[in-house]
Amino acid sequence: VAMYATLGQADSLGSIDAMGNLAIALDRDGQLEEAESLPEQVVAASRKSEGPRHPNTIIRIANLGLIQSRLGKFGASYENISESFGLMQEVWSTNPNQMTWATSIMGSALKWVGRFEAAEPVFDDLMVIARDAYGPDHPRYLYNLASQAALYVDWGRYAEAMPALEEIIRVASETPDIPANTGGRAAYQLARCLNATGNHARAEAETRAMLARPDGVYESTLLSLRRELATSLSHRGRHDEATVMFEEVILGREERSGPDSLGLIRVLMEASAHYRRSGEPARALELASRGDEIGSRITPPGTW
Repeated sequence: VAMYATLGQADSLGSIDAMGNLAIALDRDGQLEEAESLPEQVVAASRKSEGPRHPNTIIRIANLGLIQSRLGKFGASYENISESFGLMQEVWSTNPNQMTWATSIMGSALKWVGRFEAAEPVFDDLMVIARDAYGPDHPRYLYNLASQAALYVDWGRYAEAMPALEEIIRVASETPDIPANTGGRAAYQLARCLNATGNHARAEAETRAMLARPDGVYESTLLSLRRELATSLSHRGRHDEATVMFEEVILGREERSGPDSLGLIRVLMEASAHYRRSGEPARALELASRGDEIGSRITPPGTW
């Protein structure tokens, strides 16, 4: 990016591609605030250089929306993803690879703003597209099945989420070419269901089984698994173990995404609940207040 600028080619297609790739790298490294400013520049330059309906522009709008979602800017994220989804339906209606991705992020964008009922048929369409394109044991099908299950978990419809999550874990454990993170994502979502429905012993077993084979599981997923393990330990009265693990997960989230990240809020709230159970109300209040302050500041009013 710096070299293009030095050459006076900051608005060239090569510079736009370089900025887009840099934004993706920053996003994956957890540098979200810096990552957001670049896609905004990329989208503006792409609209000007390649046109508002060019496939590259459409993808760049979607990528901007995805980064905004990780910052908790769900309103702006929904607007950008909705715009890109409408264009993708026109440009890629016969391309299953592109339409599975487009439909998945559209369903997620609706979920993020709390429109669960509107998201459900979008995810239903997604699973039809993915099943027809890939088959039920393909990594891409399983990845999208996990996204649909996550809707039901966030909606509190645990009984509908659990069979899909169990199937993903089973297939992922038996199929070498399925990315390890696919099983890891399903395992922590399954543990969320189990903890929410009072089956804390099984939640502990599921998370420990996945944490015992961490190769290929993303750091963010490992942190989520450890969060759910700490929650199950706390509910089972093993407060000292849970305290150590919650404090480690809080530090891990801070190091990965910063001290004011959206991903930190759930950890703070679950840790606060743990400290209430373990008889430490001052620490519980401290963490709950911090989570509330972050959420109130970085998410739109009314976000579920």
